[in-house]
Amino acid sequence: MVAGTRRAFAAVILSMAVLFAFTGFLVRAWRSGRSQRANRHFEMGRQLAQQGRSDQAVEEYRAALSFSPNDTRYRLALALALMSFGRLDEAEAHLGELRESDPTNAVVNLALARISVRQHDWDEAVLDYHRAIFGLWPEQPEKNRVQARFELVDLLMRRQKQKEVLAELLELAAETPGDTAVQRRVASLLLANGAARNAADLYQSILTASPEDAAAWSGLGEAQFVQGDYPAARASFRKALRWNSKDEQARKGVAECDEIAALDPTQPTLSSGQRFGRARELLARSFHGLEGCLAASGGNTPADVSTLVESARPVVDAKPRRHREGDTPKVLALAGELWKSWDRVCPAAARADQAVAIVMGKVSN
Repeated sequence: MVAGTRRAFAAVILSMAVLFAFTGFLVRAWRSGRSQRANRHFEMGRQLAQQGRSDQAVEEYRAALSFSPNDTRYRLALALALMSFGRLDEAEAHLGELRESDPTNAVVNLALARISVRQHDWDEAVLDYHRAIFGLWPEQPEKNRVQARFELVDLLMRRQKQKEVLAELLELAAETPGDTAVQRRVASLLLANGAARNAADLYQSILTASPEDAAAWSGLGEAQFVQGDYPAARASFRKALRWNSKDEQARKGVAECDEIAALDPTQPTLSSGQRFGRARELLARSFHGLEGCLAASGGNTPADVSTLVESARPVVDAKPRRHREGDTPKVLALAGELWKSWDRVCPAAARADQAVAIVMGKVSN
């Protein structure tokens, strides 16, 4: 009796074990099947997204997520496809879930920053860009951080946040000392945003490591030119041409520096005759520039400007003669009045003659 009971109990246990094993097998098979179906939808979504068919990719990613709702890859892919398709609110909702589970995910934060930009939520965009920059990247972290910071710089430039732009650029320069391409780009942006001295320092740093870098020499010349150091700028432009004879910007820079040097009557090595000749050249160019401006204005000439032009005409038209002491300051004073009127009436045309604009600015100070 006891032995029979034991045998029956053992049979029940064995049956239950077989049942559990079979159930486990079925569960694993079911899960495997769902995982495979999810992956098939995911791969199909990726192919459609690469073809630019975002609307169809969204449906495939949704299907993948329905089979595997906890897979962050599928949710992120769905969110990015929704962004591409212009469904920003839905994309933001999915990205928000992902950030709740992993606040340091740089890819998620970058996507949220881009959504904030498209929604004109500028403050939130800046915060999200910083979260992306300092977050964790699954691959190529240095490259992606640099790209995210450049995106942030572009946003700040469009928002005319110059102080913030300069802060980000200087931070970027400090973080990428060995990347010449990035350093050149940063230096160019520093120069474009009014930080010529910082740009020059950065170009000098690049040239210390790579003295044959023609682009850096050309950039240094631009920075020195903006700072008003025209002899140094000319030397830098010439070095740029030494390493790249096709650099037209550097060639133009040399020509502009030469023209400024040829017009400047304040250079200490000039004779009195040379100073007078340059003063007359400034007078003539300012006069003819203003006269051309007035002719193009259709007769809407301010009375004081008309009077000035007529009083200056005999001086400009007079034949060159041997100058007397005191003539040069008088000629320069008249040239300055003409230049100021030209700059007031036709500022774009006046500033286009850059050499005259620079020299007259220097003479007037």
